[in-house]
Amino acid sequence: MTKNNNDIQFLPLQEIEFYNHMIDISDVTEAGGLEARLMEEITNDQYTTSRLISITFTSNNPDILEWELQHYFSDMIEFINEQWMERKPWMYMYHYTLRLVDEHRIHEHDHFIGELDKIISDITLSKHVQELYGHREARKYLERLAVKEEREIRQAAKQLLLHELMKSGRG
Repeated sequence: MTKNNNDIQFLPLQEIEFYNHMIDISDVTEAGGLEARLMEEITNDQYTTSRLISITFTSNNPDILEWELQHYFSDMIEFINEQWMERKPWMYMYHYTLRLVDEHRIHEHDHFIGELDKIISDITLSKHVQELYGHREARKYLERLAVKEEREIRQAAKQLLLHELMKSGRG
């Protein structure tokens, strides 16, 4: 799609493959190596239909949370998606999540972390976003959060909070 040439193409659903992929990045020590690992994993197999890809990055390295805070994952995925737009068949990464492995084993006997985990688990997001859903313009574009989405948001918030607490404790 260019400024002067806008082509809209409707594809039958059977021509698109929804693809979930889990990538272990525990051994990636620098953010620069992340793109190479992603490209290696995603382009490893031959595909004949266009793909919408959801990726779960797993790691036992808490530094990935710092990369997320610096928006490295989203910037990298946006850059790769732009490269893949012109390919036939195309691929598009529409969603990604981060999963820090073994985080509970590190803090399983820590009372503060246990209380923090309990508080985060008990939080209902609906009361915190109620004003947004009540806004005249915003509610046109928003859907209520599903239980799974709320759980993912709480999990991501917990991981980022623990990362920030651990980082400030080291420094």
